[in-house]
Amino acid sequence: MITVSAGEFRAMLADPDARWTARMLALLPVSGVLDGAVEAPRELAAALADPDPAVRSRAEAVRGAELWGDLAAHVHVVLELLLDESAADAWPGCVDVLGALAPGDQFELLVDVLARPRSVGLGERLAIALGLPGRGELSRFTVEQAGRDASVVCLRCTSDVPGDASRTVSATRCWRLPALVALLGSRHAPVRRRAVAALADLGAGAAGVLRTARRTSPAPVRRAALEALAAIGWRELDPADRDLLTRFLRVRRHHPLLPTALGECTWPWRDLTAVRHGTLERLPHNDSTERDALAALTAALADLPPPSVDEAAEALFRRFDGGERRLARLSRWPDLATRETVTALLRAWAATADPPVPARQAERYSGQVAAIWARTTLAAWAYEVLRWLARTPGDARRIAPVAQRCAVSGLATREAVTLLDALGAPYGEEALLRLVRDERVDESSRALARRGLVTLRRPGYDACAAREPELDEEPLLPPAVRALPFGWDVGFEWPYDLPETAENVGLARAILAACAPDGPVTDPAPDLSPTPDDHVVDDEDPPWLEIRSVMRRMMPHARQVTRERLVEVLDECTLLGMPCVPRDPAEFVRRWVGWIEGWIVAQVFRWLGMYVDDSTLVTPWAMDRAEQYARAGLAERQAVDLLGWHRDVPRSREILARLAADDTVSPTLRARADAQLRDILAHRTTS
Repeated sequence: MITVSAGEFRAMLADPDARWTARMLALLPVSGVLDGAVEAPRELAAALADPDPAVRSRAEAVRGAELWGDLAAHVHVVLELLLDESAADAWPGCVDVLGALAPGDQFELLVDVLARPRSVGLGERLAIALGLPGRGELSRFTVEQAGRDASVVCLRCTSDVPGDASRTVSATRCWRLPALVALLGSRHAPVRRRAVAALADLGAGAAGVLRTARRTSPAPVRRAALEALAAIGWRELDPADRDLLTRFLRVRRHHPLLPTALGECTWPWRDLTAVRHGTLERLPHNDSTERDALAALTAALADLPPPSVDEAAEALFRRFDGGERRLARLSRWPDLATRETVTALLRAWAATADPPVPARQAERYSGQVAAIWARTTLAAWAYEVLRWLARTPGDARRIAPVAQRCAVSGLATREAVTLLDALGAPYGEEALLRLVRDERVDESSRALARRGLVTLRRPGYDACAAREPELDEEPLLPPAVRALPFGWDVGFEWPYDLPETAENVGLARAILAACAPDGPVTDPAPDLSPTPDDHVVDDEDPPWLEIRSVMRRMMPHARQVTRERLVEVLDECTLLGMPCVPRDPAEFVRRWVGWIEGWIVAQVFRWLGMYVDDSTLVTPWAMDRAEQYARAGLAERQAVDLLGWHRDVPRSREILARLAADDTVSPTLRARADAQLRDILAHRTTS
């Protein structure tokens, strides 16, 4: 774990050359970046109030990421900054962070501050964070509004009255009641739900106020007030409201499959049909349409069906909806998309399916089939929306958290990762760095995110590659290998027209002598060019290839392979969340130094065999080295291939025959040598 002090971190941000490193350190959990002397809440406050936007952006990582430390402490920190008139730069970040935290377990505290703020500005800013357009006027209710003798159970209000143990207070004196009613109109569904629950806890004395809200407030407040009245008690409802709620409950007996909030979004964002593709292609990209797109994605994420893990249910869904698209009409009329509708359609299809589907099986998997359809439909819709956002992304700071949530939730994950890649630094890059370490994201999507990060972080890699080793760095390759004038990842294989000169042959000979193994190699370098006969077909590349990709960008030349540079590569690979990265730096250095040597040796053997036509330049020392390396298990394939390429040299044929007949070597080596001997025999026969 990388640890720096708060002072060191601030100094790094002030240094243009170290700034990109500091920005990446900031994405690690605060407890891992700063030493133990710095408390997380104080660091959050310092980050939010810092005049440098690069520092302030650290706190915004809480959106879509795991929150560190104690929630209550962070809420208090944010409230103090909202109160501080000299910290105006921190207010937007505070509103964003508080919006991501609310309501949480600190809902009661936030309601208290909203109802009795220490300043008008604090109340306004807190109201915006809780999803209100502004605090407005939160005056207490009159007797006409609350009802005569109406009292509520409010511990916070009664605690202000010394000696009052009744726990009840008049509804006209309760200072929390106006704030809770106002929060019924929040644009955040979790805030509305907590407000409904809190009003129900106040008891029947709040019914008069809620009935007043039903008559005089905007539609969102009226709907939430109806829910609160129903939670308090059926008898508290007016007759008209009781009839309305009866109809509402009758409809709600059906279980909707698509998020209800999505249906409230503006057109075309609520369009789930195939028509949306052409519509979005023609839709202009501006701040308003971008906000609507993000609001629609947020609505879909709020109530997303869980992914299916039952293969039998998925197979049944593919049979049921795969060819004839029996559920396509539900996309045109989302109100029909209920679990009951899908169950009825599945039942009717199962009765006539060929081959038949048992009724019990259809009944058993009906709920899962419905959820699979809903998730599939939303994924196809999100794919189009994310592609539209990626065409001309505007506010990257606003887009990145939503795209990250899509990736974590498995909603068009690959398109979400592609969008974050398109956003670039800093917000897209920061979100990708959080994704690659998030175990909720599947490995293939994390690998895609890592590839995007490698591209985004290329300037830092280029700067590292251009830096020559310092005098105090410890070189890890032999001097002959460090003299290699080519990159270690291509070596003698590039350029292909490397002159066949005594100087180049001498360099190759010196490298083979310097890297010669004393005995069997226990961890040989993986073969980069397996033959089709023994290559295991796999959709995924081995994880070490990702590490190699970063390594060859940060230290492309053999002379740059130092202990210090390899530790830098290890830190970078750890930051990128690459799999199979050992925690022990010594183990990482040992393995990769051996592998780099092995790849260079393999390239030398290949060049000596394929491109050196004059056998007198390589006889007999190259053949003897090939036998030594093959028996040790290092660059075995290339060593045996060299013997085959120089088949006209008696020494090569002698060594191949010896290896093919030696029972002490591995069966693979014997088979390779025997195959080369058979090729030599076939070549002589045809000649």
